[in-house]
Amino acid sequence: MTTHGGRRGGDCPHPYAHPGGIGIAEKGFEIITELWQATLKAVEVCTCTDGCPSCVQSPKCVNNNQPLDKEAAIVLLEELVA
Repeated sequence: MTTHGGRRGGDCPHPYAHPGGIGIAEKGFEIITELWQATLKAVEVCTCTDGCPSCVQSPKCVNNNQPLDKEAAIVLLEELVA
């Protein structure tokens, strides 16, 4: 199987393969407040009542998203952006 640029599967460039990384985490840290604000807005405007895959649920959660809570997410995000 080939992927981007004719590379074989599993040989796709990865940011952490570059010595020192490529700055993704550093950039995220620089704009973390903006990211929290955008996340809060996305959760608040979602029309669901308890949380859904569009706002707080994770498709990878092994607990069937049972510990996740839309109201709690909003409270935490409001504190983070305050």
